[in-house]
Amino acid sequence: MFSVLEQSIFHFFLQWHHFYEGNGPQAILTGEGIYQVIGWALTVLSLWIAADLARRKAFWPARFSGSALIGGGVLLIFDSLVFRLLLNLHTVRDIGDPVFYESLWLGTAAFLFLLGWSVLRNASKDGD
Repeated sequence: MFSVLEQSIFHFFLQWHHFYEGNGPQAILTGEGIYQVIGWALTVLSLWIAADLARRKAFWPARFSGSALIGGGVLLIFDSLVFRLLLNLHTVRDIGDPVFYESLWLGTAAFLFLLGWSVLRNASKDGD
């Protein structure tokens, strides 16, 4: 779910970066399309699992929310470490200090991960 949100905000609305920023506009559009298909497929899959759990009376909203927040944090960390630092596919933003934007990105990732972990921890104690 967070990949669709991240793509909508940073790729389309703000246009800070694209999934792949090399070899011209056709490569950029192809990369965006692949990223969008994968993001939507995972979003539909997670919502399908949530609906199935709700049908079986086994859906716990706090656990779902905590897991989604952890997933968002992991996505941002993976994006930063693998797609940007290791594979050098794109940057957070081409303008300004790259260390500032990368730090902001990783800080947001850590915040989402820790918030999700906290939600899951409290949900497990309460029985959600």
